Amino acid sequence: MSNGFYTDGIPKAKDLDKVMYNAQRMCEVISHNWHKSAQEIKEAVIAEVRRHIGKQNVFDDITLLVLKRQDSVAESVQDQQKVISPTVY
Repeated sequence: MSNGFYTDGIPKAKDLDKVMYNAQRMCEVISHNWHKSAQEIKEAVIAEVRRHIGKQNVFDDITLLVLKRQDSVAESVQDQQKVISPTVY
């Protein structure tokens, strides 16, 4: 299981030509680095955003949180055997 949370400063980060970084580019970097740790994925995205911005001043926060669950093989088998019941909120 995995999740990523980010502030709008990442997709709205602009280069010197005022071109926004956009969420699609962020997703491509995440997909390309998915085999790495959550920390390495975060670092790859932030590095790519900074490359995109170049010498442009940052006017918004650049915040990214990547969470990845690491399961052992035994836990994965146990999870597959569990009956999942709906959660009511």
